[in-house]
Amino acid sequence: MRPKKMAAKFMISASTIRNYEANGLIPPAERSSNGYRIYTDRHAAYLSCIQAMAPAFGMEVTAEVLRCLHQNKPQDAMWIIRKKEVALYEEKEKLERLIQDIRIYANENKSPFAEEPFTINEASDLTQVPKSAIRYWEQAGYITADRDPDNRYRRYSGSHLLKIRLI
Repeated sequence: MRPKKMAAKFMISASTIRNYEANGLIPPAERSSNGYRIYTDRHAAYLSCIQAMAPAFGMEVTAEVLRCLHQNKPQDAMWIIRKKEVALYEEKEKLERLIQDIRIYANENKSPFAEEPFTINEASDLTQVPKSAIRYWEQAGYITADRDPDNRYRRYSGSHLLKIRLI
């Protein structure tokens, strides 16, 4: 199949197919006697895989998987996919917990965290957000921590922690 026809079949440009080939995402195409690329069903299978995987896993993971397949390492490809699936599932769970906590806060005006103030270390541990990110967000004005009147240390309330998780 010629590049233009293959591109039309997958609703992409011929240059995209050439870029995929140049970056090792699809196997190199055979050339006709006049030098035109000739794509086969094997190339179509790789392009189908790209279109199926890229929206969910991103091009970086998709490219890594396809390179493993080129090297005849299907087990490695499957482990890469599995690792990304686990990460996506964990992110989904984290977001669902955040949504639930926001609903509690909105409906009951109550934070899912205890009401006593938290240090930046405790806030970081509870939200799984690095302290440096929390400090940066405070400098940028996204959050404003209360200060302990005695020692001026940052003190975060339950609503601060919710905001940190949301950011």
